[in-house]
Amino acid sequence: MGSVPPLLTYLLLILSGWVHRRQLVVIEFLQADNQLLKARLSGKRIRFTEAERALLARKAKAVGRRALLELDTLVSPDTLTRWQRRLVAQKWDFSKRRGPGRPGIMREISQLIVRMAREKTSAHLQHPRFTGTHYHEERNHQGLENRLIRGIPSVAENEGAIHRRPRLGGMLNYYYRAVA
Repeated sequence: MGSVPPLLTYLLLILSGWVHRRQLVVIEFLQADNQLLKARLSGKRIRFTEAERALLARKAKAVGRRALLELDTLVSPDTLTRWQRRLVAQKWDFSKRRGPGRPGIMREISQLIVRMAREKTSAHLQHPRFTGTHYHEERNHQGLENRLIRGIPSVAENEGAIHRRPRLGGMLNYYYRAVA
């Protein structure tokens, strides 16, 4: 890629200088306008709306605090930075999103929980451990005062054949002696 021709460079410099001078004239006019307004107010307080404060705060943020100190503004630079901080704090507040207490359960989930509680169709709830039918029959150490609540007939220790009863699908086995 070649360099820019000197004639084009010269024209761009002239155009940018003209735009810069035009901007300086506009800025000087606005500064004179502000000075006249301040003199006319002469100590009266100006009431800004929230929208006007937000607009001034955003524009002041773009200009910067040092440049604001050099300008003759209607509002002090400290006030403008305070408005900017308040604007940012309101943006990240999230107070409208918050509500009291824990968020509720969705309607579908709560209906499912109620339906499952009424039906009791879960397989693990029908297991003997949860129904309580065999609790003291096989585990005499969990009985009252080491006695069976619903006792198995007394059997002599060495009499009769030993039988195996599988439990939990064969994972556990319960052994007992048959009555002779």
